[in-house]
Amino acid sequence: MIIFLACLLPFVSIAFLHGSARIFAAIAIAISIVFQGCVGIVMKAGAVYGITQPIGAVVYLYMVFRSTAVTLWQGGVVWRGTFYSLEELRRGQE
Repeated sequence: MIIFLACLLPFVSIAFLHGSARIFAAIAIAISIVFQGCVGIVMKAGAVYGITQPIGAVVYLYMVFRSTAVTLWQGGVVWRGTFYSLEELRRGQE
């Protein structure tokens, strides 16, 4: 999750930065888009894939935060029709 927050940070922060900090944020954005575009080309998905990187990061963060909220609200996880409480899951880590 930290990686996706770091991927979104330049996109969000560029509106609040000035001077050289804004230039560095723009460089980080360009590197991110170019890298994802290259991955898209290698994976035969197309270079346009790079532009979708911030959208994918937002969707991923939404999924993580929503699943965390639902798990805490329910007090556990439902997996294949069986409810596992957080207490039970924590005991399994020991």
